[in-house]
Amino acid sequence: ILGVGGETVEDRLQKTGTQIPPTPAPAANYVPYVITGNYVYVSGQIPIQDGQVQFTGKVPSFKSVDEAYQSARLCGLNVIAQVKEACNGDLNKV
Repeated sequence: ILGVGGETVEDRLQKTGTQIPPTPAPAANYVPYVITGNYVYVSGQIPIQDGQVQFTGKVPSFKSVDEAYQSARLCGLNVIAQVKEACNGDLNKV
């Protein structure tokens, strides 16, 4: 399934300069996603990149609002990476 103008989800993300990171390994003993029927449930995504936690600490006491934004963005990208893996690499299934 293609979007407007025949673009894929990956095409649209690329236009915004957004790259989906490789799926991070689980940070604890859990399954990062479960598929039930037509649904993908993702859990336990933290701001991890290249195997390292990128952000920790309270906002605004120890981290800035901008760092909190970057942390949340990275968590969101990790969620998308897990969904992409669950869909065999095809985000157009979402």
